Amino acid sequence: MIDGHSEDDRSGEILGVQAWNRLEQAARRTLTPACLEALDAPIEKAHALPNTAYHDPDFLELENARLFARHWMLAGFGGALPAFGGIALANVAGVPIFLVRGEDGLIRGFQN
Repeated sequence: MIDGHSEDDRSGEILGVQAWNRLEQAARRTLTPACLEALDAPIEKAHALPNTAYHDPDFLELENARLFARHWMLAGFGGALPAFGGIALANVAGVPIFLVRGEDGLIRGFQN
């Protein structure tokens, strides 16, 4: 496992072992020890992620599995669904969803 992640993580089971190995390699290429040290430095000496983190499809897939799919994410704004029956489409962590405002005024999301 990549440093900092718990041993009981089940991402490998969800993605499949081969895919997970590919994503771990992407993380190791991008998050080198020097990069991690720079990210953890005091703000006046810190650096952002390397450029590859912003355009590597494997790194995005890793972020989707490890970060975005595990936490609440903004899928849209209530103003986009002003009335009962309003529908909006979104993509959260690579998962297509749709949002619907119900008759009771609440917005509900469903995996599409």
